[in-house]
Amino acid sequence: MTMRLKGTYEWLKRRPSTAEKWWNKSLNLADKMGMPYHSGLAHLEMGRRLKKRAHLEQAEAFFRQVGAEWDLAEAQRLLEADRGSG
Repeated sequence: MTMRLKGTYEWLKRRPSTAEKWWNKSLNLADKMGMPYHSGLAHLEMGRRLKKRAHLEQAEAFFRQVGAEWDLAEAQRLLEADRGSG
């Protein structure tokens, strides 16, 4: 979780490549530890900030897997917004 937040901090400081590195570290650790909810959160943040649909789709899948309804709805909202802007 801390790595994901560090990524967001770096993003807000206008350092996108550093942010992406931290988000990837967060993803790797969550995957290694078998924490799908935290993987979903990292994918959601990456999809939201980097505007990458694949990350939003991964977030949606992880949230569906663990039954995280609020986060699932947020991922779906962002995916729908992405459909509307394309």
